[in-house]
Amino acid sequence: MFAPVTRLEPEAPLKVDANAADVLANWFEIGWSVLGDLQQHAGEGAAPSTLTLWPEHFDAAIELGSEELGTRGTFGVSPGDEQHPEPYLYVTHWADVPEADYWNDTVFAGASLPYAAVATATSAHGTMLEFFRSGLALLSAPA
Repeated sequence: MFAPVTRLEPEAPLKVDANAADVLANWFEIGWSVLGDLQQHAGEGAAPSTLTLWPEHFDAAIELGSEELGTRGTFGVSPGDEQHPEPYLYVTHWADVPEADYWNDTVFAGASLPYAAVATATSAHGTMLEFFRSGLALLSAPA
C-alpha cells in the first residue's frame, strides 16, 4: 500500500498521494484517541507514560505496566515500516511472557494488528481498543 522512500531529491517537489495521506491522517487520529482512552482507563498500577509521537519511527506510543513485576509493555500505532508494508498497531512486552496466540509478530517480540483488519471492522476505534486491552490483560495476568 505504501512504497518506501529510498532516496530524497532536495530539488524535486514532494509528491504525496492524497489518498495515502488521508488514510494515515485518519489512522493516527483514531489511534491517538484510542491510546488516550487506554492510558486514561488502564487501571491502578499501570503507570502510563506520556503519549508520544516518536520521530525516529513516526509511531505514536505509550508504555503501561510495572517494569519491576515484568508486566510493562509498549502500545503503539505505526504508519508501517520496512517489515510491515501497511500501517499497524503493536504491543510489545518488556519481559518474558507465557506463550499465547496473541503474540503473533514475527519481526519483534510482541503482537501486531494490520491496518486491513481495522479497516474492515465495524468500529475501528473499538477494534483498536480491544487489541490493546487484550495485550494489557495478557501482560497483567500472572505467569
